[in-house]
Amino acid sequence: MDSAIKLTATEITGLWGTYLEASMSFNMKKYFLQTVTCKKTKQLLQEDMKHIESFVFPEITRIFHQDKVALPHGFGDEDVNEQAPPLLSEQFIQEFMLYRSRLGMTNATSFLTNVTRTDIRDFFKKSFDHCFDQYNQLTDLLLEKGIYIRAPFIETQAQAEMISKNDYLGGVLPFTDKRPLNAPEIQGLFMHTQTNMIGIRLLTAFQQVAQDKAVQDYFKNGVKLAKEIVGFTTDTLSASDTPAPMTWDGSITSSTVAPFSDRLMMYVTNSISAVGIGAMGLSIPTAMRADIQSKYMTLMKDISQYAKQGIEIMIDYRWFEKPPTTPDRQKLKN
Repeated sequence: MDSAIKLTATEITGLWGTYLEASMSFNMKKYFLQTVTCKKTKQLLQEDMKHIESFVFPEITRIFHQDKVALPHGFGDEDVNEQAPPLLSEQFIQEFMLYRSRLGMTNATSFLTNVTRTDIRDFFKKSFDHCFDQYNQLTDLLLEKGIYIRAPFIETQAQAEMISKNDYLGGVLPFTDKRPLNAPEIQGLFMHTQTNMIGIRLLTAFQQVAQDKAVQDYFKNGVKLAKEIVGFTTDTLSASDTPAPMTWDGSITSSTVAPFSDRLMMYVTNSISAVGIGAMGLSIPTAMRADIQSKYMTLMKDISQYAKQGIEIMIDYRWFEKPPTTPDRQKLKN
């Protein structure tokens, strides 16, 4: 059996990161389960927690113990206050669950196409199937409730056309006409608007309940950056007569009781930042207008700098887990 073959760096990375993400998600959902009233939402939370508890944790534990790889510390009861009053609205929790299911599918697919061992491929295939099932059910739930936000509808040309002028790629120079947005550019702008709207609400809530001043300030800066991104994306869509996504509901209550530890909230923020960097990078080659490409590159640099500041805070507080690392051969020689 190829399960006796040593794990590759890619396989260790995928499983190690999945364990950490699942640990964070499991503890957040313990709290969400106490605050939501929708039966379907409760069911989906319970199904996801069962999947993590009965499959993700034991399977990664088995594989890592077999290969003598240390499990991440992750998160536990000390990182969640299940008795804390509601902080986020039920609708926001549903939207956040949908976002997490999309992210789960993306991560599982990324690793599924880069791992070798049969048991690791099976693990990520089952992980993808679970996230896809959650995504389908959450999408149907939000459509049923009339709160699912679709991407914009557009009118397109009746026949296929070839681009005939290089100014199709322009848009950087001021006081020059910018061509209408194409569908891939609209898709990217819409996605960044949606994800950063989630970020604004989530980090505003985190700032409201965080215990440490440096952590509060970090979340405040994150809200400012996310608002800058949403300002750019919505203005660009509007300038091309394309409707921008509506904002979410009120989302945040007046509670100042923290349902999560500062460490867990910092980890969530770091995870969102990492996703934002990757998504921005993927949008650059699909945005053919130079002004949009240029802004994406600037924003990607800003998000990277913000993420770095967060990691520095976490390291200072000894909250950042060291990923599996190769031995320092130079030190071993001495």
